[in-house]
Amino acid sequence: MDNPIKTNNKFLNYLFHLKDKYTIEDVKYLFKMIFDKHYKKDIKTYLLFFGALAYVFIVPDLIPDIIPIFGLIDDITIILFAFSLLKKEIDKYKLEKGK
Repeated sequence: MDNPIKTNNKFLNYLFHLKDKYTIEDVKYLFKMIFDKHYKKDIKTYLLFFGALAYVFIVPDLIPDIIPIFGLIDDITIILFAFSLLKKEIDKYKLEKGK
């Protein structure tokens, strides 16, 4: 699907194309996977998930959130980075659960 907003900024183009790469369903499966007691996960999975959440909600940001728009960029970047590293594990979980 083409991006309706044209920009020369590579980061913004990347963000606009994420909707084609990650879905809300993937996010739902991520949470199901993390809290599924019967699914074996390694420590890396927990560290990425809870580390990203801790950065967004607890740790003082590199760019303070009170700065409009720019204050959220570091939070979004951390979440997307963690999610991209967990994507293969999410897909594996979806296959195991029959999705």
